[in-house]
Order: sequence, then structure tokens, then C-alpha cells
Amino acid sequence: MTEPQNPTAVFKIENHADIVIELDAARAPLTVANFLQYVDDEFYDGTVFHRVIENFMIQGGGFDRRMKEKSTREPVKNEAANKVSNRKGTIAMARTQAVDSARRSFLSIWRTIPFWITGRGITGMLCLDWEVTLDICRRIREHGGHAYLVGGSVRDSLLGIPVKDFDIEAYGLPPEELISAVKNAYRIDLVGKSFGVIKLKHHGVDVSLPRRERKTGVGHRDFMIASDHAMSPEEACLRRDFTVNAMMYDPLADTLTDPLGGAKDLEQRILRHCSHQFDEDPLRALRGMRFCAVFLLTPAPETAKLISSIDISPLTKSRVFDEWRKMLLYAPKISPGLDFLKVTGLDRFYPELKKMQGCPQDPIYHPEGDVWTHTALCLDAFAAFRPDNEADALTAGLALVCHDMGKPETTVFKENGRIGSPRHEVYSEIRGREFLSRITDSEQVMRQVLPLVRWHMSPYQLYAAKNSAAAVRRLAYRAGNLKLLAAVTAADHNGRGEPLRADVPEARYLIDMATQLELLDHRPVPLMMGRHLMELGLVPGPQFKDILDECFDAQLNGDFGDTESGIHYLKNLLRRKKSLPKESKEAKLK
Repeated sequence: MTEPQNPTAVFKIENHADIVIELDAARAPLTVANFLQYVDDEFYDGTVFHRVIENFMIQGGGFDRRMKEKSTREPVKNEAANKVSNRKGTIAMARTQAVDSARRSFLSIWRTIPFWITGRGITGMLCLDWEVTLDICRRIREHGGHAYLVGGSVRDSLLGIPVKDFDIEAYGLPPEELISAVKNAYRIDLVGKSFGVIKLKHHGVDVSLPRRERKTGVGHRDFMIASDHAMSPEEACLRRDFTVNAMMYDPLADTLTDPLGGAKDLEQRILRHCSHQFDEDPLRALRGMRFCAVFLLTPAPETAKLISSIDISPLTKSRVFDEWRKMLLYAPKISPGLDFLKVTGLDRFYPELKKMQGCPQDPIYHPEGDVWTHTALCLDAFAAFRPDNEADALTAGLALVCHDMGKPETTVFKENGRIGSPRHEVYSEIRGREFLSRITDSEQVMRQVLPLVRWHMSPYQLYAAKNSAAAVRRLAYRAGNLKLLAAVTAADHNGRGEPLRADVPEARYLIDMATQLELLDHRPVPLMMGRHLMELGLVPGPQFKDILDECFDAQLNGDFGDTESGIHYLKNLLRRKKSLPKESKEAKLK
């Protein structure tokens, strides 16, 4: 990771002169000046103040900002704004409802903007909640406790990944004292009080006590949980899932506690379980799939062996789907996640995936190998050019997981030695539905994903034949979203072990045609409706469906493209069918 080239602003944390924070302008959605303009526009009726930041810090769950006005400022627009703008020197904002709203808006925008932190043992991109985190750690120390950062924030910092949320674990303080230490300065939420978790409102910071868990059933939620402030950090690390998540960082002493060697495993990209208690929660096994993909890890042999004995069938579909969702949306490469399923034997819970292993393909079209390898490469290509919209990305990613699931039962060896899988897309839709039903009950997911699976071969056929606009309209009606179908096509084309192409001809042709026809992300809608038939004097009945279906088919064919021409077509159709009532013919067709 490199330091920001053109920082918008530089901050120094109060009482910590050794720490310098630089805003990475290239990644920030708002600059300092833009934020000030945002607050003024939003809460002071459009007045824009030009100020210079003198001091900037987080306090008491909100923020205090001390700024000096420049001598020039734009004209104000109302009396309330005028009163504020006429103040000279330091502006002290009253704690009004508007300012509280400004604080919330400020934190929601800024707390996830990455900052470059130097002068600490962990150097990397952090955010403004870092100062809140330091303040809480000091308060815990002042009350006689010891605070550590734990979990993902430590792991991500070592990897140079921006940290969005901080988990603080406090040792040596009973729950009541911990709550007292925090609530005096911050607004807190005690939703997790029963097992020692305090959430800070308006901040991405959670504070918790170490806890003991005792399994009471077969499900991943069947645990008796009790906080234990007297537990040692070393013992607490053993209760975590993987060593890369079992590191603890003391930000005040600038020390890393790592009794299980998580930093070394992270450096060597190894996923290793922490203890024999790992198998008590089956969700941990499936999490390994996501961690391997997101952090490009490989399971340690002993971890793979342990996971191979874990039954993940008790997991709820919502939990399972969430792991697949996060992997498809956030992993830089998805193939390590599939490799994890194969190495650990968890692929046995997804027979539609497992059957792709060893299923041959024609080497002329697929030099990469079997269907499993092809699917993994397709998903890696998808991750390289993942759609920006998360809903779109999830839909396309799931479609790619399923797109060739029909090949194992359709693959044939021809007399000339070639290999084919005729109509595999039809069977892929069937097997894809079976796979999706294992990870979700959402019919919406089925409706969005399966048409892309069923019609994923059509863009190749359209491009090869340079088909007419009518064929593209029909494909849009069947597939539902040609933009996502093009994304699937591009990833499918790139899944052959060759250098990735950002511009795939078949996908580009489909995008261009869909854009021209204004059908990029939606199905064509029938222009002729039942009311048009009734306006022509027809009485509703079974014949309506046949007539409207014929009209829609003509619309897809390009015979008409607007309501007026559609009515004209409808009249001619009814005349040919002799379906118009006599009085309607006289009144409507003159």
C-alpha cells in the first residue's frame, strides 16, 4: 500500500504528536471543503461558508469543530443563516436538533473514509473512529482495565485493508464498570448486554468483555454464552475461529498479542483453526470458504481434515447465503473459496457443484480442463470486472456458479473424438434451482438468476449470426436483464485460463444492441392491453389472451413500437380475425 499522493487535509491527533493522519483524496467521496458545504447547504439553507480548519476531533459521541472564518463569504439567504454567518472568530455550534443531525450525517459519511496512519505499530488505512477507539481504551485503562483491539480490525490493518469497524475487548473490568467507563462519554446501545457487548451509537466501534461459550445443541446458535472479565487474553484467543482472527493489539502500548501465530499464518496465507473447540460451531467451517476467497488463503492440512468431519446441514439458509453473498461480492478471487470446499470435503453438501469435478470439456473450446476448473476461472474473471451495483453483482455471480451445472448429465463423446454438451443450459437451469434452494428460499433470487443461466449461450449465437433486433428483444424478454447477461457472457468467455479481456466481442455486441433498443436492464413491456380491446368494443373473454399474445409477438418482432401504431396493428389483426363487433367496425374503422 502506498501513501496518498495528494492528501486533501492533514490532521494531528490531540495528545499524540507522533501520529499524522492524511486524507486519501483519491478515495474520499467528500473533501473537507465539500463536507463543510454539505453541512451548510443541508442545515443553513444554502449558505456556504469558506473556512479553514484549525482543529478537528471527535468528542462525546458527536463532534466538535473549531474553525476560523475567512474574511470573505458568500451572501446569506435568510435571517437564521445571517445570524450564524455574522459571528466572527471561532464558531461554537449549539447542540440543536439540526446540529445533532449534522453530526450523524458527518459520521455516516466520514467514518468509513480511509485515512493513512503513521506513527503506530500497525500502519495502514484507518478512519476517524480510530480516535474514538483510542479514547475508549484510555478510559478503560483509567478504570483499572486493559483494552485490546481484536478480530478483523487487527487482521485487516496488517493486510493494509481499510478498517471500517473496531472491536474492543476489555479485560479486568466487571460489566457494570465497563458500561460506566463508556457511557459517561458516548451514547451506547446495550442490545448485547446479556453477553457483554456494548455498541456505540454513530460510531463503528463495539466494546465487549471476553466470554465463554458452552454448546447446548447441534445448531450454530445453540450455545450458552457468559461474559468473563477475568479471562486471560491467551485463553480468549483459543475460543476464536481461525488464528488470523485471534490476534490482539494494544493501541496504547503499541503491542501485538499473538499467542497462536496468526501474523505468521497471515503472512504465509494459511487458514488455521485455533483449537479443538472449533467444530462446536458449524458456521465456522463455511466461513473458511469466504476467508480463503477474500484473503487468498489456503487451509492448513490439519484444519482441512477437521472441517471434513463437520456437518454444516444444521445451518440456516440465511447464514449459508450470507457467506456465499460476501464471497461473491468482496473476494478479489473466488476460486480459493471453491478450492476450500473441495479440499475440506464440504462440496458434498453441494452435489451440483461436486459433479462438475472431472467432467470433461472439448479442449478446443476449453483448454483449461474440466467444468469445475472452468467455473472457478469464470468466477475469478467475474471478480476482476465485478458490476458496481451489489445486487447486480450478486445476481451475475450466482448465475456463473450455476451456468454449467447441466454439463455432467449432457456431456457426450462424439465419433470424431470431440466432446459436446448439447442443451446443457436447459439442465443447468434445473440443477441451478436445486443448488440455489440449498442456500436460499428467496424466489426473487431464483427469478433473477435462473433466466441468466438458461439463456447464457444465446449471446454467442446472436453474435455469430448477427441476429436482428427482434432476436434481441425476445432475448431481453426471456433473460430479463441483458446487461447482467452480458456480464455473465464476458466472464464465461474469460474462463479459459487465458489473459483476461475487458472487452469481449459477444458481450459488447449484446450491450450495444440492448442500448440501441433501450432494453439494457429490463424486459420489454406489452404495449397492447385488455383495455385497448375493450375500447374497440370487444367483451372480455378467453380470446383476449390469444389476441394480446399475438400483438406482443408482433411488438417483439418490430411490427410496431408505440401505442398508436400498436392500436393500428390491433385493428388490422381484428379485421383479419373478423373479431370486431359490427357497431365497433362502423365506429372505429372508418
